[in-house]
Amino acid sequence: MVLFYRAHWRDYKNDQVRIMMNLTTLTHRDALCLNARFNSREEAIHALTQRLAALGKISSTEQFLEEVYRRESLGPTALGEGLAVPHGKTAAVKEAAF
Repeated sequence: MVLFYRAHWRDYKNDQVRIMMNLTTLTHRDALCLNARFNSREEAIHALTQRLAALGKISSTEQFLEEVYRRESLGPTALGEGLAVPHGKTAAVKEAAF
C-alpha cells in the first residue's frame, strides 16, 4: 500500500505552499480494479476512467482522458508488478480519488 503523510512545504522559487495529501483518504473501494485483466494500457485507463465517472469524481471523461494521456506521454505511471496510477491535472477532476 502506498501511503503519504500530510505535509506542507514552501516552493520559494514559485512562492507557493504545496500540500502532500494522505492517499488513504483518497482511496475508494469501488474505484479499485483488483485482479482485473486488461489487454492493453488503453483498455485499463478507459476502465478506470469509467469507474471514476460513475463515482462522480470527474465531470468529463473526454477531458480527463486527454490529460491522462498527455501525462503518460511524459513517462509511464506504472509502478511495476501490475500496479499503475495513471493521472493528470485537469478541471474535469471534481474530487481527487484513486
